[in-house]
Amino acid sequence: MKKIGFLYIFLLTVSCNMMESTDVLEEELTTGQDATTDAWTIALFIEDGYDITRNFAGISFQFNDRGELLAQKEDEVVRGSWRIERDTPRDELYILFPRAFLLSELNDDWYIRERNETFISLEYPDDDGIDQLVFVREGNQRTISKPYESKKEPMEQLFSEVSNGSFDIARLIDDDKDKTALFEGGTIAFNPFGKAVLTVPGSSPWEGSWKVGFNNQQILLDIDFTSQGIPDYLDEDWRLTAQTGSIISFEENDQRPDDFLNLKKR
Repeated sequence: MKKIGFLYIFLLTVSCNMMESTDVLEEELTTGQDATTDAWTIALFIEDGYDITRNFAGISFQFNDRGELLAQKEDEVVRGSWRIERDTPRDELYILFPRAFLLSELNDDWYIRERNETFISLEYPDDDGIDQLVFVREGNQRTISKPYESKKEPMEQLFSEVSNGSFDIARLIDDDKDKTALFEGGTIAFNPFGKAVLTVPGSSPWEGSWKVGFNNQQILLDIDFTSQGIPDYLDEDWRLTAQTGSIISFEENDQRPDDFLNLKKR
């Protein structure tokens, strides 16, 4: 009976500590609503071995106490949701942005590694390694260690050229077959929040998503279209090979690529 009583007290203590930890985190996320410190930004996002942090620059996040998560860039606001789940050995932060292009990359049940009032470090293990996500409260300075640096400058150049830009598809080779004629007179636009729009004469526009990522070996332009047909030829992780004047050249991210893409800025 004494052992049973001790076990009960131990489990009750652990449960109370978990509840207290979770309550503290929820308070830290929501403290300061309607104040100058109520917004969070993404300081680091590593996904599948690539740094995709740059795509989230200028986006602020607000965790409301009713479970609503707001993402705002300039005058555009996207609504999602968040919640804390108690788990062993670590609590989890669930994030959901339904059908939100770039923001959908955040959708996951993130393990909470470390946190305080101005800093939240999350991670999620998968087959390609451990994804990392770090939020910092706006207005607070904190040095974040980043694993990749050698390709950062050309990545910045590519992102600056692509974002909010409209391009002709000057060349597209799929399985060593020239498909460029399918895109004649069409354009692909890379809009805010990672929204890609493909227009081809005679067809309604197709919407997809885009993002730029890099590591110490290469830089990728990830274009995703769920529609079949013409957009499917662009649905690829494109590895940057050259950026000369108005032409940006890519090849598929494969050891023996047979897909190639040239974009010409309008």
